[in-house]
Amino acid sequence: MFNKPGDYTVGLPQPLQMCIMRGRTPKGDASVQDVTLQAKTRQPGKKSAASVRREGMVPGVMYGQGEEARPIAIEAKEVEEAFMTAGANRLISLTIDQDKAVNTLFVDVQHEPLSGSLQHFDLYTVKMDEEIEAEIPIHLENDAPATYEQDGILVQNLETVEVRSLPDKLPENFTVDLSGMAEINDAIHISDLNVPTGVTILAEEDELVVKIDPPRSDEELEELEEEIETDAEGQVTSEHGTEEAEEAEDTEESAGDESDQE
Repeated sequence: MFNKPGDYTVGLPQPLQMCIMRGRTPKGDASVQDVTLQAKTRQPGKKSAASVRREGMVPGVMYGQGEEARPIAIEAKEVEEAFMTAGANRLISLTIDQDKAVNTLFVDVQHEPLSGSLQHFDLYTVKMDEEIEAEIPIHLENDAPATYEQDGILVQNLETVEVRSLPDKLPENFTVDLSGMAEINDAIHISDLNVPTGVTILAEEDELVVKIDPPRSDEELEELEEEIETDAEGQVTSEHGTEEAEEAEDTEESAGDESDQE
């Protein structure tokens, strides 16, 4: 995984961080046209971030292996639409000011937990001739007959799988067809995935992706309900997204202060 936002000493090979968008799911539609974004340079720090947000823009940073972080700002609507289209694994053509466009990937998108408003984003520059590692989502499609014919329980063991490939070869997802899972204990493993040419899966071939468990007894269901109630009572509203955005801005500001002193 990439280091947390604000830590720009990123090295490859490392898996690209999955973008987390509270209440939203990227479309990842490969049939649409290339995704492009136009950004402008901004000053680092909280004051600059607050200023661009008032203008309807979102503060972010662009960085890459061996590259200095560059604070930028993009129209909020454009960032939202780009992420909903591209997700974490599709290339974004980014132009900053009047510079030449560069190929990037979303590696972090932060939202305010309560309002859902976009707070901060990170874009990582990639070299088209160098392989990178990324976590690719696993998409389940169709119903498993064992779940409605034998009351089996579908258990998904993996939601993503780590791969290595050139940036333009990254798959948007791995689709797993459940229609053939007709019996209790049927299972699908990493070795059963349809892997595109040029993509290497880094997980073990025998690792479980999804399986059909036997129906639970009444006693097991009661225990599960008690666990769920206990977990619900212990939940605390998280300000994680806001805190991460502020931490990134603090790091930007510190970097800017050090630069001014040099």
